[in-house]
Amino acid sequence: MKRMLPYLLVIPVLLFASCKKGVWVPDRSFGVTDVTGNWYIAEAAQNSGSGWSYINTGLERGTFSFYGNGAARYEDNYNVMTGNWDIMTLSDGYYDRYGDYHQDVHQAFRVRVYDSYTNNSVDLYFDNIVSTGNSLVATSYNGRTITRYIFDRDY
Repeated sequence: MKRMLPYLLVIPVLLFASCKKGVWVPDRSFGVTDVTGNWYIAEAAQNSGSGWSYINTGLERGTFSFYGNGAARYEDNYNVMTGNWDIMTLSDGYYDRYGDYHQDVHQAFRVRVYDSYTNNSVDLYFDNIVSTGNSLVATSYNGRTITRYIFDRDY
C-alpha cells in the first residue's frame, strides 16, 4: 500500500490540472463597453499550421448586437435571433490573433442566439477575445485548427 500512495496522490492533481476553472458571468474587468454595441464579421480565417485561409461563416450578412445586461441579438435578412453573450476570465492555454500560443490569464467569449420560429441558432465560443477599439478579435482552437473572427463596430 505504501508503494501505491505516491500514485494515488498524483491522480487527483492530474485530473484537476486539466480542468478549466471559472464561472460564466459577464467580466466587468474586460470592460462591457468594449463589447456592447452592434458588430458585423469583417473577417473570418482558419490556420491549420500552413498560414491563414479566409472562410465564409454564413454570418457575414448580419449584425450582432451585444447589450450591457448580457443580452445578444443577431439579425440578417432572414432571421432575428436572440440570446446572450458572456465573457469569462480564464488562466489556461490559448492561441492569439496571430496564431501564437500563450498560457496566462485571458478572456474567453461566448455568444448564443436562437430563433424559435425557424429553429436557427448560432453558438459561438472563443478561447480568447481582445478589444482593439472598433474591432473585437476572437480566436478558438479545436485541437487541429485555429479560427479567428474579426468583428468590426457597425455604426
